[in-house]
Amino acid sequence: MKNSSLFILLVTFLVGPAAAQADSIQSTTSTYVSLRQCVAGESICDSISPVHRHAVGGIPGSPQAQANLKDPEFGESAGSAHLNGEPGIAKITANVNSLPARRNASTSFVLQRYTNTSEEAQTLTFSGDMTYDQTVPEENSTFPADGPGRSGAFVDMGLFSLMTDSIEAGTTAEDNFGIFDGESPPGYQSLGNAKTDGVISDITGQGNENFSMTVVLEPGDSLWLVATMQAIAANGAVVKAELDTKLTIVSE
Repeated sequence: MKNSSLFILLVTFLVGPAAAQADSIQSTTSTYVSLRQCVAGESICDSISPVHRHAVGGIPGSPQAQANLKDPEFGESAGSAHLNGEPGIAKITANVNSLPARRNASTSFVLQRYTNTSEEAQTLTFSGDMTYDQTVPEENSTFPADGPGRSGAFVDMGLFSLMTDSIEAGTTAEDNFGIFDGESPPGYQSLGNAKTDGVISDITGQGNENFSMTVVLEPGDSLWLVATMQAIAANGAVVKAELDTKLTIVSE
């Protein structure tokens, strides 16, 4: 189920014996926060070190997850994800700040299955609204444009279908955060994708971006929605971001 556009997901469908003790889920939330050090090259942050500290929140099937870290030598990284029980409605938050020569990140996602239980086809429009407020030191503009030292908020939303009606998500928060990086499960088919284009990285300012995906779902059919947001702050940057998603349903 790897998708180059879903670069911020660090998640693994469990297969074989490892899945024997797994929880089967139809929705879940997860959050992963980390503190790292910049590795200098031509700039202060051409690459990043292995994780100095990390924290993971959200057990399989939980409607809410949160994690946070604070370190006097690195800065702070915090994130949360929340499903309120209504189809397609979720909130993800991230607040990240870094000290000079440090690089911190917060990644969260929500996953939810939806089934058309009516007797008519439905037009489903999943939408997301991200707001951000970030301060990025001017010297960060010299960092590699596609490198890990960039600072900003990034969103990726996707729709897909499966042959199965649940996903094996392990038993721990770490398992839960690992449900998307691996071989595609049986019948996986992408139904749509929407994401940020990266233009807001390494720029100081406030604003918002909107996303939407529309698909027609026949009676009895199901699909899955995954929405992910990552905030990164490098070398003294501060990034605050929030993503709200919703679902609009119109019967044919």
